[in-house]
Amino acid sequence: DSIQAAGQWRFIAQFQVGSVTYLYGEESYGEGLFQSVSTLAAQKGESYRLEAASITHMPSDYDEEVAKAAIAQVKSMSSKVLFLGLQSGQCLLFIPVAEAGGLFDSTYQVLGGDGMTNSYLKGAAPLGLMWFDPVSEGELFADFQTMWTKMQPINVTGAEVEARYGTSTFQENALDPITDQTFTFAEGLSTKLPFLFDALYTFVLAANSLLNKGISIGDIRGTKLLEEIYTSDFTGWSTE
Repeated sequence: DSIQAAGQWRFIAQFQVGSVTYLYGEESYGEGLFQSVSTLAAQKGESYRLEAASITHMPSDYDEEVAKAAIAQVKSMSSKVLFLGLQSGQCLLFIPVAEAGGLFDSTYQVLGGDGMTNSYLKGAAPLGLMWFDPVSEGELFADFQTMWTKMQPINVTGAEVEARYGTSTFQENALDPITDQTFTFAEGLSTKLPFLFDALYTFVLAANSLLNKGISIGDIRGTKLLEEIYTSDFTGWSTE
């Protein structure tokens, strides 16, 4: 999240925002994002610009009273600019409570992280909500779009795919059914996809390089793999 944090800090500096309340989820994403922005502020000697608030991470049994308490804490702070460091699912649950609690009236400006990019939220975002969205269109991005439109559901779902990749064991599965329509248009793709593709391809290149050096597949892990990843150099969909 270092790139996103840099973008958030640049926003604060560019628009000379005197103070920001940063409400983050009490889990690795929210805490890490806030800490990264906080570190950048400290490096500039401007830690005074950030006020921290947190909210319990509630992946199940969302408690609106907890959300209301966090909103009350935010409203008790001096800043009228609010950054949200919440995961996508938490955003979907928190935003309606925040809207009812008055965080989207003319008093506040609310900015979310890339957790806001969930398509369901975009369709129901309150007026005035802004968010940071990763941009990943390198010089080969058009090729990525072309590849996407050539794909078919059979490439990523079905018995053959399950037998080869064990997709049923994945911790995260597609939110939407994968159909021919999924691959019809490339313009509406999440801007995270090229980043994810390039990250995966980096691992593939590193593993392949180690195999070519005679390293057994069982030993391709840990420090050995990490050091090889650091030497990977290629032009991807997102950037070089």
